[in-house]
Amino acid sequence: LQADLHLRLGELAEAERLVERAAALVDEVGVPAFDDMGVVRTRGELALRSDDPVTALQLAKTALDHRPVTPRGEARLWNLAAIAHNILGDPTAAADALDHCLQAEEAAGLETFLANTHGNYAEVLLALGDPIGAAMHQLAAFEWARAMVDLTLVAYSQMIAARFAFDDGATADAVKMQSAADVILASQGMSLYLVDAEQRQVLLDAARGVLGAADFERARLEGESTPADQLADQTEAILRRRAASPSTTGG
Repeated sequence: LQADLHLRLGELAEAERLVERAAALVDEVGVPAFDDMGVVRTRGELALRSDDPVTALQLAKTALDHRPVTPRGEARLWNLAAIAHNILGDPTAAADALDHCLQAEEAAGLETFLANTHGNYAEVLLALGDPIGAAMHQLAAFEWARAMVDLTLVAYSQMIAARFAFDDGATADAVKMQSAADVILASQGMSLYLVDAEQRQVLLDAARGVLGAADFERARLEGESTPADQLADQTEAILRRRAASPSTTGG
């Protein structure tokens, strides 16, 4: 758990030192029943944060193929595999992994995991060109996050809402959403995956190009200063509007 906290802060060297200590203890005393895949999952997260999704995926596959796994542990491994597949550019495999992940979470009654999984599914569906499905999953993630007062997951929902707002031509709203998310993530000391950081920068650069420097700065400051509940309501409205959009693919 201490290694996980360092990973959230982007402190990879300290996280690696701690997770290796945990792995050594596993060799001596075995894994705790309440978190049987904790060390594997943290090693995988370390690989993801080190820009090595291949290793993360291999860790997940090896554990799933060769060990008895609790439903909780299975959910964490499938989640790891899904993130790795998506980073590696295989959203179809990521969606399949997330289907397994959701099944394991429901079997284990892991309601607190569902917000994260639905959020990951939204990212995958965006990559697959299904913005309506992505909005539905992100809305589910947002509702769980708001109910649990999980500010980090609220921020992730705002990042997705920002992309939808930009696509809809509401560029200032997109900047406000992303800026509000930035404030939350900074307050939580949360470090983004490299791919998420790149997508964030692409959005902001494009928005600056549309708005111009002065209007961009005005929207950014407004997003940083608007009350959190007001922006959360706007996030929900954006996600609901996109989720209710008529399909243009015939699906």
